[in-house]
Amino acid sequence: MLALDSKVNWMEGWANSPTLEILVNKLPDVSLLRYECRNGLYYAELDGYVSFIFKKDPSIADNGFGGSGHSLTLTDNTTVSFKGGWSSRAGVANELGFTECMDVSLTDDEVSWKRGYTFLAGNVTYEFAAKAVKEFLPDVWLAKIIKGSGLPNSSSEQSNAIGYGRNGGEYIYIPQRVINPCEICKGTREYRALSSTVTQSCHRCLGTGKHLPKSRVFHRKNHFLDFEEGLKWHFSGSPPEEFKEVATVLSEDLEVIYRLTNHIDETWWKATFDVQLPDNSLRPAKDLIWVNHGYKEEPKHRSTSIGDVVILENGTVWQCAPLGWEPVSISK
Repeated sequence: MLALDSKVNWMEGWANSPTLEILVNKLPDVSLLRYECRNGLYYAELDGYVSFIFKKDPSIADNGFGGSGHSLTLTDNTTVSFKGGWSSRAGVANELGFTECMDVSLTDDEVSWKRGYTFLAGNVTYEFAAKAVKEFLPDVWLAKIIKGSGLPNSSSEQSNAIGYGRNGGEYIYIPQRVINPCEICKGTREYRALSSTVTQSCHRCLGTGKHLPKSRVFHRKNHFLDFEEGLKWHFSGSPPEEFKEVATVLSEDLEVIYRLTNHIDETWWKATFDVQLPDNSLRPAKDLIWVNHGYKEEPKHRSTSIGDVVILENGTVWQCAPLGWEPVSISK
């Protein structure tokens, strides 16, 4: 499945969130979908297309989908059949650790695309959506939104399945307009540095004219967690309970990331030493860091150390080892 065009229905005048609409060359053959089940959510992904349905107990019929029957082929090629089930939502899939996805409208009919209807309400992977936005919608970016911890519009059974509210609520992706686009790279102000001195460009390109790669830094909540246990760490959406995301760093060099997130001469998120960018210009370290502090006032993070984890923009996972960095296999 390939994206041929994309646009946003901004839902102006309505309370609904904006919806990303995508024209694709061909919707996939649903008979080829293979589902995995976690906590009652059956999830399948094929070429960026995502399908899911919630059914906690297949042996009990309910009136979901008007009581119609479903037969799903699982990843081991066995099948599960049931009556009813619920449509669920991207937030549930994301919180259960499946490949990140988002709600969209899809069509492979160019006539429907030109007239503006009728589309299929469906889901795609975040990666597929982000690629379509980058290619066709330079004035749009996908914001990661944490839904509130109150009950969602769907069944509380699904909320219980993912521990709804445990981490502050589900997270979803919603299209947003670029505000104050960078005159150099035309990017967004999505990533803000702690320094207020960078005003001539967005805080993602820092004046280089090219978006810098972003890496996510996770610290162990228990600093004394056994290192070998830490190597079993997995990531496919939400971080495990044992880890806390502490920062986004605009670099993919692991040694630079280590230096940027260590207290040496200064508190690391306030560090003023210069870092050389790809265009050979220099920036204060603090301009390359966005701290996820979760505190009312100052962050209180320690230095990155053995067992902590970094996820590079290309999706590879690395764990700080006694000597250097070790790659970590991703389990999904």
